[in-house]
Amino acid sequence: MLLAFMIGYVVLLIVVSRYYLIPAMIAWRDATEVERGWLSAASALLLAVILLTLVIGLLMVFQIRRFFFPPPPRQRVQTRYTDAWAESARRVKMDQEREERE
Repeated sequence: MLLAFMIGYVVLLIVVSRYYLIPAMIAWRDATEVERGWLSAASALLLAVILLTLVIGLLMVFQIRRFFFPPPPRQRVQTRYTDAWAESARRVKMDQEREERE
Protein backbone atom coordinates (compact mmCIF):
# COMPACT_ATOMS: atom_id res chain seq x y z
CA MET A 1 0.00 0.00 0.00
CA LEU A 2 2.86 2.33 0.79
CA LEU A 3 4.42 1.68 -2.61
CA ALA A 4 1.14 2.53 -4.36
CA PHE A 5 0.92 5.75 -2.35
CA MET A 6 4.46 6.75 -3.26
CA ILE A 7 3.88 6.00 -6.96
CA GLY A 8 0.67 8.01 -6.85
CA TYR A 9 2.52 10.88 -5.18
CA VAL A 10 5.17 10.91 -7.92
CA VAL A 11 2.51 10.81 -10.66
CA LEU A 12 0.62 13.69 -9.01
CA LEU A 13 3.82 15.69 -8.71
CA ILE A 14 4.68 15.13 -12.39
CA VAL A 15 1.18 16.08 -13.56
CA VAL A 16 1.05 19.26 -11.46
CA SER A 17 4.55 20.27 -12.51
CA ARG A 18 3.99 19.66 -16.20
CA TYR A 19 0.53 21.21 -16.55
CA TYR A 20 0.70 24.03 -14.02
CA LEU A 21 4.03 24.89 -12.42
CA ILE A 22 6.19 25.03 -15.55
CA PRO A 23 3.65 27.12 -17.54
CA ALA A 24 3.21 29.39 -14.49
CA MET A 25 6.98 29.96 -14.29
CA ILE A 26 7.07 30.82 -17.98
CA ALA A 27 4.12 33.21 -17.58
CA TRP A 28 5.78 34.80 -14.52
CA ARG A 29 8.51 36.36 -16.66
CA ASP A 30 6.13 38.35 -18.86
CA ALA A 31 3.46 39.10 -16.23
CA THR A 32 2.62 42.45 -14.71
CA GLU A 33 2.66 43.03 -10.95
CA VAL A 34 -1.09 42.26 -10.61
CA GLU A 35 -0.80 39.10 -12.71
CA ARG A 36 2.15 37.97 -10.60
CA GLY A 37 -0.01 38.36 -7.50
CA TRP A 38 -2.73 36.23 -9.08
CA LEU A 39 -0.20 33.58 -10.07
CA SER A 40 1.23 33.54 -6.55
CA ALA A 41 -2.21 33.22 -4.98
CA ALA A 42 -3.28 30.43 -7.35
CA SER A 43 0.00 28.58 -6.81
CA ALA A 44 -0.35 28.84 -3.03
CA LEU A 45 -3.92 27.54 -3.20
CA LEU A 46 -2.87 24.64 -5.41
CA LEU A 47 0.00 23.84 -3.05
CA ALA A 48 -2.35 23.84 -0.06
CA VAL A 49 -4.80 21.48 -1.79
CA ILE A 50 -2.04 19.08 -2.83
CA LEU A 51 -0.46 19.06 0.62
CA LEU A 52 -3.82 18.48 2.29
CA THR A 53 -4.49 15.58 -0.08
CA LEU A 54 -1.08 14.08 0.66
CA VAL A 55 -1.48 14.41 4.43
CA ILE A 56 -4.91 12.78 4.34
CA GLY A 57 -3.49 10.03 2.13
CA LEU A 58 -0.63 9.44 4.56
CA LEU A 59 -3.05 9.26 7.47
CA MET A 60 -5.11 6.69 5.62
CA VAL A 61 -2.14 4.60 4.51
CA PHE A 62 -0.38 4.45 7.87
CA GLN A 63 -3.58 4.35 9.97
CA ILE A 64 -2.24 6.96 12.36
CA ARG A 65 -5.72 7.30 13.89
CA ARG A 66 -5.01 4.39 16.21
CA PHE A 67 -2.21 6.37 17.91
CA PHE A 68 -4.47 9.33 18.71
CA PHE A 69 -7.73 7.46 19.36
CA PRO A 70 -6.86 4.03 20.72
CA PRO A 71 -9.70 1.54 21.02
CA PRO A 72 -11.23 1.21 24.48
CA PRO A 73 -9.55 -1.44 26.63
CA ARG A 74 -11.32 -4.76 26.58
CA GLN A 75 -12.65 -6.00 29.85
CA ARG A 76 -11.21 -9.33 30.80
CA VAL A 77 -13.82 -11.94 31.46
CA GLN A 78 -12.71 -14.93 33.43
CA THR A 79 -13.72 -18.14 31.76
CA ARG A 80 -15.68 -20.48 33.95
CA TYR A 81 -14.53 -24.05 33.59
CA THR A 82 -17.10 -26.60 34.65
CA ASP A 83 -16.13 -30.04 35.77
CA ALA A 84 -17.42 -32.39 33.07
CA TRP A 85 -17.80 -35.32 35.46
CA ALA A 86 -19.69 -33.27 38.02
CA GLU A 87 -22.00 -31.90 35.33
CA SER A 88 -22.61 -35.41 34.04
CA ALA A 89 -23.45 -36.67 37.53
CA ARG A 90 -25.84 -33.75 38.10
CA ARG A 91 -27.70 -34.51 34.89
CA VAL A 92 -27.93 -38.22 35.71
CA LYS A 93 -29.44 -37.38 39.12
CA MET A 94 -31.96 -35.06 37.46
CA ASP A 95 -32.95 -37.77 34.98
CA GLN A 96 -33.35 -40.33 37.82
CA GLU A 97 -35.52 -37.94 39.84
CA ARG A 98 -37.65 -37.26 36.79
CA GLU A 99 -38.18 -41.00 36.23
CA GLU A 100 -39.12 -41.54 39.90
CA ARG A 101 -41.81 -38.86 39.67
CA GLU A 102 -43.43 -40.43 36.64
